[in-house]
Amino acid sequence: MATHAVGLSIALLGLSRGVAAIGVQAGVAAVFALALGQLYGPVTATHRITSDTQSPESSSAGVHGRGEGRTVSFDGGRKTFNVSALPRLGSADAKHVLIEYHDFQCPACRTMGGFLRALVEKHPDDISVILLPVPLDRYCNSHLKPTDKGHPGSCALARIALAVWKADPAAYQEIHTRFASDLPLGEEAALAFAREWVNPASLDSALRDPWIDELIRADISDWVALSEKKHQLPKILIRDKRILHGLPPTEADFIRVMERELGL
Repeated sequence: MATHAVGLSIALLGLSRGVAAIGVQAGVAAVFALALGQLYGPVTATHRITSDTQSPESSSAGVHGRGEGRTVSFDGGRKTFNVSALPRLGSADAKHVLIEYHDFQCPACRTMGGFLRALVEKHPDDISVILLPVPLDRYCNSHLKPTDKGHPGSCALARIALAVWKADPAAYQEIHTRFASDLPLGEEAALAFAREWVNPASLDSALRDPWIDELIRADISDWVALSEKKHQLPKILIRDKRILHGLPPTEADFIRVMERELGL
């Protein structure tokens, strides 16, 4: 009702200035536009869904698809992901598997993390999310533009988080949530926190696994390929060629968009 009242006020303002016909038309147009906003939701520059992904060629032998267990494919089969082998939120048996590319220090990614947890909690049998770090940090990512400030330290956070996943997958969500919180951790503090959840010797061994750097390089390669039109993070592969770039304005908007995309 409030939005309709705004439209009516616009119409009355036009009348009061002696241009009754134009004022009435403007008011009607405003009411119509605002009513459409109520029906379909706001058109926002904060996010965009595209259907023309440019994924690099991949196969089940690539690091994302490697290993035993269930796999899912996107972009007409060009990209394959092993649901069991990669960091994940939710059940490996969920009907729909989303792929999120994120940076632990990206503010929008931190907000998206809460949105994704709420989505999985609402649809635990229907949705899980593979969580792939893309550090916007020149230490391991040479693809940042000269104007990008980046997030120094994100490479270290990504490596530690992936090492936790390798050493003890059950501890990963605690690490992911803490690293993506609004209270950032430096490398030493992040390592100390991880060692509270994972056997230190197992963590140190996992940190030496070449899989970690291979995965980060592959994640960055995907981000570059998917950023032809929209550079920002987070990015979420929804299904086949459908990808969400950026962050919807509210959790409710995000859940509504995902439910529509997945037919839930």
